[in-house]
Amino acid sequence: GLAATAEYPTEGQGDIRERTMANYTLDDDTYNAFLTIDGGVGEPCEVGAANTCPPRQYCESTYYIYGCEEDECDEEYQISRCKCWDFFGHEGDTCEETSANSYIVAAFFVIGGIIGLISLYFNLITFIPVVGKLVKSELKMNIATTTLFCSTAGAVFASMITWAYVTSALLIDSDMTWERSYIGPMLGVLAMFVCPAVLLVCTMWIDVASAGMKRTKAQRAAMQKKVRGGMITSSVILSMLFAVLALTDQRSMVSVLCILVFVVVGILYIIGGIKLSNMLASEGKSRPEGLFGTCKTGSTPGMIVVNTAVNIAICCFMNIMGGVIYAVAGNPISGLGVMILITTVSIVLLIIVLYLRFGLRKVLNLQFDIEKGSETTTTTTSDNTAKVTPAK
Repeated sequence: GLAATAEYPTEGQGDIRERTMANYTLDDDTYNAFLTIDGGVGEPCEVGAANTCPPRQYCESTYYIYGCEEDECDEEYQISRCKCWDFFGHEGDTCEETSANSYIVAAFFVIGGIIGLISLYFNLITFIPVVGKLVKSELKMNIATTTLFCSTAGAVFASMITWAYVTSALLIDSDMTWERSYIGPMLGVLAMFVCPAVLLVCTMWIDVASAGMKRTKAQRAAMQKKVRGGMITSSVILSMLFAVLALTDQRSMVSVLCILVFVVVGILYIIGGIKLSNMLASEGKSRPEGLFGTCKTGSTPGMIVVNTAVNIAICCFMNIMGGVIYAVAGNPISGLGVMILITTVSIVLLIIVLYLRFGLRKVLNLQFDIEKGSETTTTTTSDNTAKVTPAK
């Protein structure tokens, strides 16, 4: 194979050879043995090119192997090499063995997978009856149902991606087909649904926000139309962009763009949550009641809005923290960072669907114990129109 013609550093080249051996965790007896192993660690490869390494391996640049950029290395060192996936902790001549790190990474993603399944469950038990109502023409498509479709689709992909990481870490998927061919595009598809869902939730609160402003009815209507148009346009543009990134398997770009979106969304939600809380003067200033505040006995519609906004903001910043952990931490802790990145998305989708279930409670025939006298403060979903006493 290619490895048979590979020119590794030879005896007498001191630090370069030692550094190369250290990176590949090879002892002196097996160092040259890889020259005869078809698919073994160390085959030449092309950084950035798809599937140039055997299964369970990735292409490591000359910078990490020899300590120099490709165009600066001596000619015999201008070759990038295949290496076992450090992220998953695989070992062996052809990376066919799991290690302790593999099980640690798998454990991280099992936790994330369970949370993803909970999110998927709540989305499905909401999505299925809503579809039935739409088919029977008992409900029309609107912002709430569109958000629900995006949330449910996102929950499906988030759950699939999380469990795919488990199968890769434990080599249940022995050739890591999901990791090599599908996870990248699926991350793009996930983002394509999640970002619009998060942005569209905001449009259901515009009536609440505008009702407390000292403006004429015409001015409030004009502002609502402008903000809704901006949110919907942003959702469409982001969806199209993520669709392109998914088709081209640009997982790094998807991750960076998602984190940037979550930074903006997190700031907007935390500011919006505080302002909405202060604006709901008729209900008094209450603190957010936690993730399941939507289901809490005696909650008011206004506080459910505040709970949703604050909890989504917290998840956005946790998502960013996951990205930082992945970028700076070594293995297997970097796996925890990726798990946080994906799991916080699942939690956001859970928060969104809990809010939608409250807004669609009449359609779904759900019973919520609403605080007496608070029904005048609602948010626009499918059957509710915001009515808020303006703050003085």
